Amino acid sequence: LMNKETQTGPTAAGVGITGDGKTVVVANWETDSVTAVDVVNGTVLAEYDLRPGIINPAQTGVPGGEFPFGVIVKGNHTVYVSSARDREIDVLNLSGGTLTLSNRIHVNGNPEKMALNRAQSKLFVTVANADALVIIDTASNQILGSVNTSAPEDVLGEDGRIPKGSNPNSVTLSPSENTAYVTNGGTNNVAVIRLRERPRVVGLIPTGWQPNSV
Repeated sequence: LMNKETQTGPTAAGVGITGDGKTVVVANWETDSVTAVDVVNGTVLAEYDLRPGIINPAQTGVPGGEFPFGVIVKGNHTVYVSSARDREIDVLNLSGGTLTLSNRIHVNGNPEKMALNRAQSKLFVTVANADALVIIDTASNQILGSVNTSAPEDVLGEDGRIPKGSNPNSVTLSPSENTAYVTNGGTNNVAVIRLRERPRVVGLIPTGWQPNSV
């Protein structure tokens, strides 16, 4: 059905898949919700509105969960959703075909696409207008740290000021997981980030206009 607020419908954005491959979770960009779909039987399991005031009327007007974009699933039960407007990662529990909110992780900017490491112990989040790659511990859902994706430190100039506007929007890890590759949509390159010890940019790979997936 059409959303009366937008007149455009849900507009699917990111998609996450459970580890067993049986359930797909879709971010509904225009309706501030996610939908869990049983792809084995072709049925919708649940639709969950991420806004605090919809979950609990006592929180009507409190920002949260709007414009969900990236989705990634840890195992079969923990769903991470990036809320681009409200600067948070919403953590959902998927169990018995139902979705419930368990946490909101606040970040300093608009989060976009995400990636998990192989052990699923760390979540890597691109945060566009903060020009950052944020690393989250998935056991505690606490932020471990972040790295600016704009350029290597030794090319930033003597004053050390970091230019703004790289707008990172997607990330993947190398097979060794010692390196992250991040698309900087605003500066048309891929940042190569060494993750061992102190994460830092070690180089930039030029691309075409506005790269947005890697």
